[in-house]
Amino acid sequence: MPSVDPAPQTRALGPLEIGVLLAVALFGVTTTQAYAYYRRFPGDSWKLKLFVLVVWLFETLHVVSVAQTLYVCSVRDYNRPQGLVYVPIGILVSFFANGVNSALIQAFFGIRIFRLSKGHYRIIAFLIWFLSAAQFVLAFLPLIAGALMGPIALIDFVSQEDWSVYSTMAISVACDFLIVFGLVYRLWSQRVSARRRTLVIVDKLIAWTIETGLITSTGAALELILFCSNRFNWNWLAIDCILSGLFSNALLANLNSRATLRALDQRSVIELSIPSNSSAGTRTQTVLASDSISSSKSQPLGRIHFAGNGVIEDGLVAKSRTEAPSESDFV
Repeated sequence: MPSVDPAPQTRALGPLEIGVLLAVALFGVTTTQAYAYYRRFPGDSWKLKLFVLVVWLFETLHVVSVAQTLYVCSVRDYNRPQGLVYVPIGILVSFFANGVNSALIQAFFGIRIFRLSKGHYRIIAFLIWFLSAAQFVLAFLPLIAGALMGPIALIDFVSQEDWSVYSTMAISVACDFLIVFGLVYRLWSQRVSARRRTLVIVDKLIAWTIETGLITSTGAALELILFCSNRFNWNWLAIDCILSGLFSNALLANLNSRATLRALDQRSVIELSIPSNSSAGTRTQTVLASDSISSSKSQPLGRIHFAGNGVIEDGLVAKSRTEAPSESDFV
């Protein structure tokens, strides 16, 4: 039995319990959103459907791992303080699942920025992919270190592996802010040349990007600040428990938002002056855009056509004409 005071480890129980409760709640939201995605968009590519499944599976692994850690600390080792000396295997698995899930989702948004960008602006996407790859590799370190170290106190494990924790958190924060900046910048540049009918959709996309991006980036930044200020009060652990759920929900909310965009486009009504053979000469008709992005069947995520304004690619406006609008663009 190692001569380690278990008191420091018991301080982690409070943040761990709060984090697990919030993580389970977020997992319920994630599962609901995943179910809604498969129901609403059966026409999406099998690769995207598989990606959503992989994200959900890693989120499941993360939630099960933190729940198992809480069970070990508060039930199995209840009134056995010496049991808290060792690092639970569940916490190491949760670090792994959290890191991999975050890296995959950030790489996905990097693909979106790449498709939206041209020329040297694509360097942002390459930076995101590089940081995501680094975070993916770092996610394996807790498992490897735990296997090599053997039984070790949680406080000692964090002390020895603090460099990898710092690196993972800092990379995640930097990647999140790059994603928000890249998406908002490209959408705003499209907004300048967008037609009035598209402004509502582009503005909605910008607002959603800022909202979801700030949630994940703020969570990652808060975890880094708490870890740097005092890693042994374990408050950062509560944020770590929910971070994977925040990323998963941000991804699924972004994918499911295409249904709202289609509804917005369907409600876009344009009044056109159409020549008539009647004695009145000219009459005004109210018509809907003929090639609206809304349709009875879901369209592949790769290319969704939008009348007169290029395409919406992966739910985001990818191209936009700069010439003045004409009636032929809408009918």
